[in-house]
Parts: sequence; structure tokens; C-alpha cells
Amino acid sequence: MQIQSSRPIYNSNYTSPILNLNDKDFAFRFLEFEQLIYDQNSFTSNLVSVLAYYAHIIIALDKDTYSAMGGNENLKVAANIMNIAQSSGYGGWTQNEGNNTNRYFLITDLLSNTYSAYRSALFEYHFQGLDIMADDAKAGKEKVSQSIATLSEIQSFRPNALVTRTFFDAKADEIVSIFAGGPQIDTKKLIAILNRISPLNSQKWNNIR
Repeated sequence: MQIQSSRPIYNSNYTSPILNLNDKDFAFRFLEFEQLIYDQNSFTSNLVSVLAYYAHIIIALDKDTYSAMGGNENLKVAANIMNIAQSSGYGGWTQNEGNNTNRYFLITDLLSNTYSAYRSALFEYHFQGLDIMADDAKAGKEKVSQSIATLSEIQSFRPNALVTRTFFDAKADEIVSIFAGGPQIDTKKLIAILNRISPLNSQKWNNIR
């Protein structure tokens, strides 16, 4: 299952990608004409639980781009969905599946203060960076660069963290396009940070000027 979301940027017709996830543990039972009933406090089907879980993740991260830690309530709902679904027997919901990139780990990391730099970076990158670029492109680029420095704080204690990979799965191409043209800023530090925290995209970072 591929999960993608984006949000509009102020004073432009551009939409910025927020999420680009691939969930490889998605299975469900299908019965034609069966009603899809969502109950926040009970498990009715894996299809409903997975869709509701990602809906709340998408809404939460969208809110995070408009206000600092704005998505807390939706993340708590997603965590509750995960907790209830753990006893369903379906994959992707528990920490004991030999896979630290599933739904359990995603919501756990998003709610953890340990990885709060990811959510702080979303706010800086979008609301304080991209959203002002129509009025001041240079200031916007500098704030985007600063947001990536904020994200890099995670690297000191958890290299290749899930939330870091999640960020660049959505943002790598956009970052290159932001810094490949327009008013120039000093990108030496930015490029060094990007190569350190996302070396898999090093070929893309070579296009930053």
C-alpha cells in the first residue's frame, strides 16, 4: 500500500509532499457489499483500521506543518487504533515482527520526544520556509536549510532513523529543486548535513548549488 499526502503552499499553486510511505504488511479480508464501519475503540476489520490509522497520521502531520506539534491529538488517535489492532493477528501492528519500519514503530516514533526534531522540522520547513518564499525566496530557503539542520539532531543518537528516512522519501527531490535555482544562499553546510544524514541521496545532493 502506498500512502502519499501533500499540502498547498501559501500564495502559490504548488503542493508540497509530506508523506510517501510504502506499507508492505497490508492484508485484509474482502467481502462484497460489506459495510466499512469505523469504531475508534474497537477492531472491526483490518482494512478499516489501516485506512483510519493513516488518515489520522496524514491529518496530524499536515497540522504539524502549520503549527508546532499541532498534530498531537490525531497521533494519539492513531496510536489507539494501533493498540487495539495488535490483537487482531494481522501484520504491521506489533513490535515483534522483525521489522522496525511498520505501523507500530512509525506512530511510536512520531509520539516520542526522542524524535520530536522531525516534527519541529516539518513546521520550520513548511510554515516558516516554503510558505514565505512567494514574498522572500531567500529567507524561505534559509529557513528550509535550517529545518534540515534541526532534523539532523536525530542523527547523533539514531542514524538512519525511520522518521529521517520518511522525511527524505517525501522531500529529496523537492529539496534539490528548492536549492537548484533562485536567489543564492550558502549551501556548503546544508550539503554536508544532507550527505551525512541521507547518504543514499548523495547523487541528488550534487545538484544543489
